[in-house]
Amino acid sequence: MKGLQNEKKDAPVARTPPDAERVRERLLAWFREHRRHLPWRENRDPYRVMVSEFMLQQTRVEVVAPRFEEFLLRFPSVEQLARATREEVHDQWSGLGYYRRADLLHAAARAIAEEGGFPRSVEGLAALPGFGPYTSAAVASIAFERAVPVLDGNVERVCTRILAEAGSPKRAEVRRLLLARLREWIDPSAPGDFNEAMMELGAPVCRPKTPKCGSCPLETMCRARAQGRTTDYPTRPARRLRESWSWVQFVVFDEGRERVLLVQRGPRSGQLAGRWELPGFRSRSPGDLAQEAARHGLRPGESLGAFDHSITHRDYRVELIEAEVAEGGPTGPPPATRGGQISAETCWADLVDFDARGRWQGAQPLPASSMLSKAVRALRAGASQLRLGVAN
Repeated sequence: MKGLQNEKKDAPVARTPPDAERVRERLLAWFREHRRHLPWRENRDPYRVMVSEFMLQQTRVEVVAPRFEEFLLRFPSVEQLARATREEVHDQWSGLGYYRRADLLHAAARAIAEEGGFPRSVEGLAALPGFGPYTSAAVASIAFERAVPVLDGNVERVCTRILAEAGSPKRAEVRRLLLARLREWIDPSAPGDFNEAMMELGAPVCRPKTPKCGSCPLETMCRARAQGRTTDYPTRPARRLRESWSWVQFVVFDEGRERVLLVQRGPRSGQLAGRWELPGFRSRSPGDLAQEAARHGLRPGESLGAFDHSITHRDYRVELIEAEVAEGGPTGPPPATRGGQISAETCWADLVDFDARGRWQGAQPLPASSMLSKAVRALRAGASQLRLGVAN
């Protein structure tokens, strides 16, 4: 029967809405015994909570955990983050993706520093840059013990299954219904724990495709479980079709083949605005290569390899083409210092200043795209033939 993975066939049918007191008691008891030990849970300082919430938006916990500690070592307080430059923040954010989050976090830190501290109400937090309904509720409940529920993807899944709510949680009326129920359930004496417990339940237990219903503290209250239809909830709109793109990046070495030429994306380049990367373009036909190389002031040469990369709904096959600067090209004479900047949009980057994962570790901030990190790793795969610099 559909949706019976890891479920018991003789589960009692939940005919009435779950009792609020039973929900919070069972959920909090389960959370205190089974919760994961994550770095942002060790200290509920509002700055730490804020940073973790921005990082966790659209990024997996296992990716965020090590980067969270690195970020706080670099910017240990909201005042220090506020004083940082955009380039320094982007450099520390490199690899987490969705860089607009970094800009909004930076702007929020500046606003908080100017006001002399964090707002303690949901309304005050909601006025900060980047603080939507979820982030405002999360910080208010976890850092300031305000009894306001959160509603993220994990909580949507838990709630729609418990209630067997067939409407999409992306619809405003369904979200209002779920939030109203959560307001009844939330524990006013431990709202932060309750919200974290709901989110935690949706991660390792109430999973999208293979829920572990036998491990769920709310199993007997769940209507979807009783119907044997857990995986039917929540209802989702049709997914956007994935696109496959061919991409070419030009690799321009200096005379010693120790540095590569990088260009910076413009301010209107969407989520990757301000990122440094190899000059490149979307390839639609073989004739594009010569035309695009000329547009960049380059002469194309041999292929140096290829790699795969994905950004949101697009899958890229990226080919690396060695190129030389044509007469009158954009670079001018190579500067004498590593990472030296040629213009506002062009610089040389020393390959030894990228670590083993292809992340920039040079003395000067250089916010790099994750595609550049993969390109560096691909180039190093042929380092013996190409005589490239290799990180220690």
